[in-house]
Amino acid sequence: HGNNNFGNGNSNSAGGVLGQEREDLENALKHWTEFFAVCEARKVLVDETMLSRTTRNRVIDIQSHLALLVQAVRLGEGEEESEIVNIRDCSYQDMAMMSMALIEPNNNNTAALSWSELLFEDNYEERYLLSVFFFSTLGYDWFNRTGWLSSESICTWHGVTCSGDSDDDDDDDTAVTRTVIALRLPSNGLQGQLPQEIYWLSSLRYLSLGDNKIQGTLSSTSMHQLSQLRTLDLNLNNMSGTLPTTIGSLKRLRSLRLNSPNWNGTIPGQIGLLWRTLERLVVEGGKLTGTIPTELRRLSALKTMVLDGGDYWGSFPEKIWLLPNLEEIRLLGGGGGSSVSIRFPDNAFENSTNNNWKRIEIGSYAISDMLPTTLGALTDLEELIVTKSGVVGTIPSEVGRCTGLR
Repeated sequence: HGNNNFGNGNSNSAGGVLGQEREDLENALKHWTEFFAVCEARKVLVDETMLSRTTRNRVIDIQSHLALLVQAVRLGEGEEESEIVNIRDCSYQDMAMMSMALIEPNNNNTAALSWSELLFEDNYEERYLLSVFFFSTLGYDWFNRTGWLSSESICTWHGVTCSGDSDDDDDDDTAVTRTVIALRLPSNGLQGQLPQEIYWLSSLRYLSLGDNKIQGTLSSTSMHQLSQLRTLDLNLNNMSGTLPTTIGSLKRLRSLRLNSPNWNGTIPGQIGLLWRTLERLVVEGGKLTGTIPTELRRLSALKTMVLDGGDYWGSFPEKIWLLPNLEEIRLLGGGGGSSVSIRFPDNAFENSTNNNWKRIEIGSYAISDMLPTTLGALTDLEELIVTKSGVVGTIPSEVGRCTGLR
């Protein structure tokens, strides 16, 4: 890195690293996909015990680690190049703190914060957490990363929404401090894995990361920390492992979309604990097995249910057909078929207070019953699709009353 003179050691210098050396180090950061995930020479990692500490103490720890990194890169004249932090060996946490140390405030941008403001801003911790998320999901390869890692307020970063923003449709906060409540980055080229730090964003309400290439697993031990979540959308990713039973602790969740060919295990019955709020349930995974939980019949707020793929067996819970707000149900077995049998309750759709049905699709499930004549009561039904399901008897003529069919 040239003469190795990274700043003059003055703590008041903006950003701490200036000139060509700064540019070289930033270029190294931009090629971080070649780096190893463990810091060897200068191991400056976030202590796992931070998980159990208060927010205030975590911020103090982050500031302390950041100060060590700043000191490490501010080398005096005559020091050997070997003393420079080997950024190629750093973890995502190290790289997040390094990027914060390298921030150079943009004095021409009124949205940008000064160096001292960055160090003591109210959501300083969230800046760090989002920075770790950026590096862990290969942020330099995102399609849109406007604002990320800059000195601008994190509330202006692409895909980030803070409490009090105009597009926050569920703002019941009374606190003065603005916190991150939404992270929406669908179809944005995210790769890598979700870091543990994502669960520290305890005010998060909307996590929408669908249609990316995220891998890894969901944490069963940390999921409960996202207790404010309304939307969890990880649709069309490459995640694996089991679906955490602790999803049932997200008592404000309205929409749950989990689509990956690599999920395994079973659908957790604890989802039934979300009966007051859950409106949309989409679970798609070619390796899911077991029975469809009877607890799902409790989801009285549910409007949409999609179970696609999987190798389930047993009986489909009949009372799901009687849920009062259901509008759409899609039951699609895996490529090898499904051993789930479907029977309709005697009063299915009969004199139903719910005439909101729009779509019923059943594929590769064994319907061990006749289609109910009461389908004719669903005058607003738009789609009725039954394939590879061995329907008993004939299609009831009452279906002709469904004038909304397309």
